[in-house]
Amino acid sequence: MNETRHGNTVNGLADAYRGEKEGLGFFDINLWWDPSIKACLEPQPDFGAFYGTLGGKSIKKGVLTLGECIKYDECTGNARLKGILDGHRDLYGAMVLTADALFTGGDIAKYVDEMVEARAVIVRMFPRTHRHPFDKNTLFSLFSHLNRRRIPLMLWHAEVSWDTVASLLAEFPDMPLIVEGNDVKLLYHNRHYIPLYQKYPNFYLETHNLIVYKELDFLAKTDPGRLVFGSYYHYNAPDAAMAPIVLADWDSDVKRQVAHGNLERLIDGIR
Repeated sequence: MNETRHGNTVNGLADAYRGEKEGLGFFDINLWWDPSIKACLEPQPDFGAFYGTLGGKSIKKGVLTLGECIKYDECTGNARLKGILDGHRDLYGAMVLTADALFTGGDIAKYVDEMVEARAVIVRMFPRTHRHPFDKNTLFSLFSHLNRRRIPLMLWHAEVSWDTVASLLAEFPDMPLIVEGNDVKLLYHNRHYIPLYQKYPNFYLETHNLIVYKELDFLAKTDPGRLVFGSYYHYNAPDAAMAPIVLADWDSDVKRQVAHGNLERLIDGIR
């Protein structure tokens, strides 16, 4: 039986939502493939099965992070990521780095450049999880290289201090710094990140955990150009992150900007 709400059928509202969602061309910066997790939202037997679900979820393109890079070894995971990207032209990669890369005699700039050549478009670091230093003195050469090439750095806010984030934003203005709310609710920290968002043009927020009432609207009024869509799939349901954008009371150009345009601009800006 069709119920009516506000003069529209429930089925009609659902169809309208699906149609607009499909039309926005979502480009997801926060896709994860982690076959070690069996209790995730939709366990998949292999990467091919996981990849096959993306179109049905209206994810047109994505930036992929491998759980192996965090749980096992980042170099092995990055190498596996390169192989995946080579066969999937609508996917880009997130390389995972640790401070160890600067201590082992390798050329970190050359390594980053090789990963970018293989279509890795962001750097992710997890200093608390990987228990390595995360400061300008230790990682200056890496941050300088990212700044020079305008390669985005993406961080979980629970992995670093906000003072460190502010310091990096100030000293490396050409390095886009994207903060993702995982795995502690980002809402507890909005008094920290909203002033940074208002002050630093190189500070970006990934959207999936921006869940305070009307928060996305407030940030979009401040600057919609620094909101980057992410879903945290396959751990999270993509619609949980898509719906606040699809249903937002925004101009359609702003919706497209957040859904895919801002991330495309960041990738195009890598030099």
